[in-house]
Amino acid sequence: MSGLTIETMDTPAAFAELREEWDALAATADTVFLTHPWLSNWTSLLANGSEPHVLVARDGRTLVAALPLVKEVHSPGVRVVRFMGSGTLTPNHLDVLSYREHRQAALGGFVERLLADRCSWDVLDLDKLPEDTGTASMLRDAFSAAGLPVSLSRSAVCPYAQLPPTYDEFFASLSKSARRHTRERIRCIGREHPEARFGRVRTEEELDRALDTLVTLHQERWRARGYAGSFADPRVVAFHHAVCRESLRTGCLRFYTLTEGERVMAAMLCYRVNGTVQAYSCAFEPQWSAYRPGMVLGGYAIEQSIAEGATHFDHLEGDEAHKSTWAGCKRNNVRFRAFGRSLRGCATHAATALHEQTVMAARRYLPAELRESIVKNFDRFRTPVSTRKKLRLLSRQRGIRHRPRRGTRRSSSVSSGSGGMGSRHAAGVPRGPIGADTEMTM
Repeated sequence: MSGLTIETMDTPAAFAELREEWDALAATADTVFLTHPWLSNWTSLLANGSEPHVLVARDGRTLVAALPLVKEVHSPGVRVVRFMGSGTLTPNHLDVLSYREHRQAALGGFVERLLADRCSWDVLDLDKLPEDTGTASMLRDAFSAAGLPVSLSRSAVCPYAQLPPTYDEFFASLSKSARRHTRERIRCIGREHPEARFGRVRTEEELDRALDTLVTLHQERWRARGYAGSFADPRVVAFHHAVCRESLRTGCLRFYTLTEGERVMAAMLCYRVNGTVQAYSCAFEPQWSAYRPGMVLGGYAIEQSIAEGATHFDHLEGDEAHKSTWAGCKRNNVRFRAFGRSLRGCATHAATALHEQTVMAARRYLPAELRESIVKNFDRFRTPVSTRKKLRLLSRQRGIRHRPRRGTRRSSSVSSGSGGMGSRHAAGVPRGPIGADTEMTM
């Protein structure tokens, strides 16, 4: 391990003491979801009984790597180790924090520690790992070599844009229709709402007003559609207020608004971490939907990001239309799971394998209009009837014969889209237009 010392921080107080060192280490990351303000506020407000299990690697006294985990007990008594902050807030790009020269040695040390403690957990469930960093494949190989069952599946696709030096270059790279529609909507807003202005939150007073408006608009929109909404839990609202205030003080917050007079008509909540700006959430007044505020505000946020020297604009997971307009690249997140040899670990592995096989069968045999709903709502179909009978029943209802093709075999070890929360829409966040802020020069 090249002389690295592996330690475990298992109390909130111990994790809090790492703040200064963690901030320095987080400067190597490109996501807000691994910063200390995000994780510490999650621990104090949304942990729900989870116990910190943060693995850190030191070279002498210097913190050179960290793996933020928690331990928790799921029904019926399954002991799970997962990423700190995962779940309700739908984070992306969770990974090992490390300096480049220590990454491999630290990750090897963390794997050894987790394997040595395998009797203390039934399932190691690490969701939203970036596929392109190699962490997931290394974990799969290491835990497989140790004789533990593993599962690796894609859990999210995150559109992002690589930003050139100027906005003119970026705008010219868009499709002809995207450029035309964007210009038309900006002109339409200016013509029909001459008092409309783009802006950026810069004070705590502006922050409270903009965030309260975003929460209200988001909840109204999604409750009208039958969803609870991402901000239904008051603790989640308190969490975002705390993180936004701290991010405003540290200069990480990028909160854009579209106002008419004193009224906030649309808002987009973003964070900048190093050279990356991440668009987390957005909402707008329903009467503005015809102006495609998600597309317009997204464009403004990108323009401002380029102006301040950012190199990437990350839309995070989801397939909203405005994301495809502005994002030319995609980054996959995956879910890695390792199962212990305990009775609960074996039972969870069997249930996971059944889930993956059902998802694959649904994708293969069912018509397109049924596939996505079954994949996202698998729990609704858990009845004493066997999985094969469920699929046949659904097929008969649609007049489709359930017959596998001859000579075809597929592996069930990896399934696409079967893990985690799925898209941000599954957590109640809009799949439609999402707002940003300020004025574009087109």
